[in-house]
Amino acid sequence: VLDNGGWRAVKEAVLRVYPEGEAAASGEFSARLSGPRRDFEQVAQAFGAYGERVDRAEHLDAALARSLDAIDSGRAAVLNVQVAPL
Repeated sequence: VLDNGGWRAVKEAVLRVYPEGEAAASGEFSARLSGPRRDFEQVAQAFGAYGERVDRAEHLDAALARSLDAIDSGRAAVLNVQVAPL
C-alpha cells in the first residue's frame, strides 16, 4: 500500500455519475484524508497476515525482504509505505 494521505477517484467513474458536478468543474478528482493515520498493516495482522509500516526510505529494502519472506512461508503480507502527501 502506498499511503499518500489521499485518495484519487477514478475520473471516468466520477464523470459518469456526476458529469456536471464540482469535480468536473474544478478538474479535481482527489480527496485529502486528514485525521488519524490509516493502519493497513494492523488490519493485515488482525487477519493473520504479516503487516509492517515503513516511513523511511532507508528501511524499505529490509521491510520488503521481511514481507517476501512471509509470502514465501505461505502468509499474506501488507507493506504500508508512507509516501509524500497527495
